[in-house]
Amino acid sequence: MNMTQKQAVLDYLSSGKGITNLKALAEFQIYRLSEVIRRLREDGHDISTHWKRAHNGKRYGEYCLHR
Repeated sequence: MNMTQKQAVLDYLSSGKGITNLKALAEFQIYRLSEVIRRLREDGHDISTHWKRAHNGKRYGEYCLHR
C-alpha cells in the first residue's frame, strides 16, 4: 500500500529530522511541500519553519516537528 504524502512527511519529521523542499522532492517526489505542511498543521501538528541561507545567499525554509 502506498503511503500518503502527509504520512511520509510526518514520519520523516517524527524521526527528528528537518525537511526542505529539495529533500521532499528528492525523497518523496513532493512538489508542494508547503501544502503538505499546511495540512499537517491543520491536523494539529506543531511544525515550525526555520529560515536558512544557501551558499549563494538565497533563503530557504526547513520544517521541523516539535514534540
